[in-house]
Amino acid sequence: MTETYLDIQAGQRRRTLILLFVVFAVYFAAFLVPVSLARQFSAVAHRTQPPTLFDERSVATALFVGLALVLVQLWFARTHAVRMVLDALEAHAPDPADRYHRRLRNIVDEMSVAAGLSGRVRAVISPSMALSAFAAQDARSGAIVGVTEGLLSRLNRAETQAVVAHEVSHIRNGDARLTAITCALLAPFAFVANLAARISESAADEESPSPYALGAGGIAGLLSGLVLVLMRLICTTISRERELQADAGAVELTRNPLALARALHRVARRHHFMGSQTAAFSPIFVVDPTTSALSEREGWLSSLFSSHPPVAMRLKTLLEMAHAGPESLDESRSPAHVLEDMEALRAGRAGHEESEASQASPSSETEISESAVPAADTPPPPPRWHIAEGDAWSAPLTFDELAREESFGPNAWVMPLGGNSPTLVRADSLLLAAMRREPSKWMKNAPAEIANLARPPTDAAPVGACPHCLVPLHRQEYEGVPVESCTLCGGLFVKEIYARRILIRRETAFAPEFRRKVLDWAADWNIRREVDLSGGSLPSFGELHCPACGQALARRFFNYQYAIVVDRCFLCRSVWFDREELEILQVLVEATEGN
Repeated sequence: MTETYLDIQAGQRRRTLILLFVVFAVYFAAFLVPVSLARQFSAVAHRTQPPTLFDERSVATALFVGLALVLVQLWFARTHAVRMVLDALEAHAPDPADRYHRRLRNIVDEMSVAAGLSGRVRAVISPSMALSAFAAQDARSGAIVGVTEGLLSRLNRAETQAVVAHEVSHIRNGDARLTAITCALLAPFAFVANLAARISESAADEESPSPYALGAGGIAGLLSGLVLVLMRLICTTISRERELQADAGAVELTRNPLALARALHRVARRHHFMGSQTAAFSPIFVVDPTTSALSEREGWLSSLFSSHPPVAMRLKTLLEMAHAGPESLDESRSPAHVLEDMEALRAGRAGHEESEASQASPSSETEISESAVPAADTPPPPPRWHIAEGDAWSAPLTFDELAREESFGPNAWVMPLGGNSPTLVRADSLLLAAMRREPSKWMKNAPAEIANLARPPTDAAPVGACPHCLVPLHRQEYEGVPVESCTLCGGLFVKEIYARRILIRRETAFAPEFRRKVLDWAADWNIRREVDLSGGSLPSFGELHCPACGQALARRFFNYQYAIVVDRCFLCRSVWFDREELEILQVLVEATEGN
């Protein structure tokens, strides 16, 4: 007979009592042996008659200590479970300045109202790149629904809403409170398992370990394995049926079973491992965050060691609700399709512009032919330059015409008319003099502070100004977060926490040619040294200053996985990216994730 909601809740409470008894038994056994041995050694030391190994006093002491620990741990779990979850996942409240975070907060508020929990559920976000979501509740902090940055960046609004509705259903059903308490009770065991695993790994990493180190490492490894098995067994106190109930609750709140099915399919297919430190909290997640294959199987063994039902079983139920087949789970548009659409759009626009130019060409040719022979007193023609436009060069342009080009700036590549040696604008004496003489022509809405370009390049930039060009930075949004950009050199000033979010997200689509160039650059160290994708050589440490606090920027790798050197401010935790450096990092991160 199918279990009802009340049956599942009653079974959940019984399993919680069983869990408390198991924890008490573990503590009792853990203290009974050392207490008995201590009494034996004490009797030998005092030359008295040793008591029996497990006498009444030893048993009473172990019972008292075990019961006290269980009660203290239960109180702590009931009041601090949410705080433990937040600390383990490094979760925080949504950032009001982040568009993705504002969307999540709105979704959580909507689903809370729909579930009758208005104002009682808080949204939190974990900075992990994995795709996952979780819910927890305790007596002190209330209820939370959290998602990872990876899930926010990969799911659309309907899918995110379905996942949030699933977690809100856990809260409404009371699962979140019981699950959080259970996970908090498991936390000490997880700590012991991680500590034992580290001891075992350190012993194995020694070049010539002693027999004592090998013995200690073996015992630690055995202890770690036993504790992990115990934790998986304790997780069976949490019913796997609660996930199916929460799926049904999400469908009730959203009326969109297909969105939840697509979300679960995408989460299960992609990276959803949350780290070994979250092993004790695996029951709170929407999909099992561990790498156990038992989570995707059925049978008594899977039921014994897994806290989640197989994703395939959940998808089958949801697809039946939606009256759809497995083909409905396919992603509608991939990044490759988006790039193809963009290239087609660009090609169509270019063809349209060429057709317009060809229609207007006869009159312009007539005008040129009529004024081709200059008068004797005509001054010499102004100097002209070609400017790089992707892989090609533009027609010859005067300074005024160059100033109207979007790509024009100190780091743009130009070539004098009739020359064959490209150079940067800032290295061309004629262009640099013209830029300083008439700044209003080449910078739209240029303020009076544009005269700062005449300063020596070694002067510190004023606070809020570009470290290279010494002109005020302009605030804009990139990948949903606020950044400050320089309209001259194309540099970006980004908070470090925002930079990490940008690398997780996939809102910006890059041209295939740029991707190929970056990947070739990263694959070959010689190419990496010779090809300058950032638009010029960069100054050494101390020559650039932070636009926020004025301190000298340090030249460091953004991280050691990718050989991209950036300018960091360790005081205000911000990063200065020269032109295209952030985009290069995005392409490298996407390529690594794709592999």
